[in-house]
Amino acid sequence: MKADTSKSIRVAAAQNEPVWGDLEGTVNKTLDIIRDAASKGVQMLALPELWIPGYPKWIWSLPALEWAGHWEKYIANSLKVDSPQMMRIRMCCQQNQIWVNVGFAERDGYSLYMSTCWITSTASAGAIASHRRKIMPTGVERVMFGQSSGDSLDNVIDSPFGRLGSLMCWEHAQPLLRYHTATQGEEIHVASWPYLFPESAEELHTGMTNVGCLTLSRAMAIEAGTFVLVATCVMSKSGALLLGLKPEASEKRTFQIPGGGASRVFGPDGRVIAGGDMPDDMEGLVIADIDVQEVVTAKTLMDSIGHYSRPDLLSLSVNTTRHPVAVQRSTDHKLAASIISRYPTLDIDTAQQREEVGLDAASGPQESNGGSEVMV
Repeated sequence: MKADTSKSIRVAAAQNEPVWGDLEGTVNKTLDIIRDAASKGVQMLALPELWIPGYPKWIWSLPALEWAGHWEKYIANSLKVDSPQMMRIRMCCQQNQIWVNVGFAERDGYSLYMSTCWITSTASAGAIASHRRKIMPTGVERVMFGQSSGDSLDNVIDSPFGRLGSLMCWEHAQPLLRYHTATQGEEIHVASWPYLFPESAEELHTGMTNVGCLTLSRAMAIEAGTFVLVATCVMSKSGALLLGLKPEASEKRTFQIPGGGASRVFGPDGRVIAGGDMPDDMEGLVIADIDVQEVVTAKTLMDSIGHYSRPDLLSLSVNTTRHPVAVQRSTDHKLAASIISRYPTLDIDTAQQREEVGLDAASGPQESNGGSEVMV
């Protein structure tokens, strides 16, 4: 699909607060945000990581023994890809003629995954053009969320606007994953994050602060020569309390309430096109008009997958195979045929054959001196 580079594209990175732990409430808010974006002429919208039903901050802040009630509620309010709630989002995209990248906690059977979908504006109820899962959940996320398979490496798709891709949170801290995304010819990238709080002396890792995460997102723009839409969440004091947190107590060392918003739009040379002027506790859209032709200009000087690379010296090996939990190697009838071929039916017709296998031609099986052991 050839991108239309003759005119600018209006994009938006959301900076909003979900209805924490509430599937229906957050889906309803998603529809409102989509409609609001469309009313402002936005053609492409990026939503934060785990936007539905919100990032479970309690996995980092509460002792594991206090997770139980939160965990059960979170699972019950997670989103299935084939659910009525997802269909409502798809229909809203179609009705408002907008492409949306939505992050959500995906429920598949009894497991959860950190997932995103690209939903198109096509007439067929907003088709899902791409569905991927986070390659490696971060830290304690791995207790709650499963890993993806190799098919989630195919994370760049065609669109009327150009090549669209996405990564979640600290996937941007994996150089090989960033590079592989770039090799797929990405032109517009969604960097979905949860809330991003300022640096603190007691922060677990600077890479988890707004400074660290925006640095990683900006590096993606420069290295790949792509536009980057950074979508983040806002957390209010009431929202923190819903999550069972106590912002005025020990948790304040890792987040500052209210706040968390840090949405941006970066150009393919790393400059800030939009964002940075919205307070971190304010909800809204960071909107920018972009021209994909600028990708060409940026890559004229730095094309890290082309003229500014040395594949003869450094290259990347990728396995995009999907690995299901069960693989049917053979059917029952094939197994039975295999057994029969290895162990054919024995036809013992002659006295000589019976004698060879230890059977008396006249009296049947022989007995030992003890009279209880059958000799075969």
